[in-house]
Amino acid sequence: MKILGKTGNGYLVEATATELSNAAGYLNPYQTPGYCITDSYTKSGEFPIGQIIEATVAHSYLNVLRQAEERVRASELTLRALADLLSKALPTTAIPPENKDLIDGN
Repeated sequence: MKILGKTGNGYLVEATATELSNAAGYLNPYQTPGYCITDSYTKSGEFPIGQIIEATVAHSYLNVLRQAEERVRASELTLRALADLLSKALPTTAIPPENKDLIDGN
């Protein structure tokens, strides 16, 4: 992506269809449009002139996913630590049975 100039409201950029798709939160221009592409879109992978791409929406959504991933990883570590504690808490000794014959192996 290359900045070609500045306008009153932002920037004029030169970008490939893939770069525009990435800015919109997609892997490539052939993915189904969704939450951040608000105007018409063609299945050919080309963005029409005047296409609005809500890159801030895509960024916000990806940030929510990133935060959720961090919470899941923290939960994973907690659960793993609890599992380790439970494994260590398993009895290494047992209360002998009242029947002494069982102890002698008879």
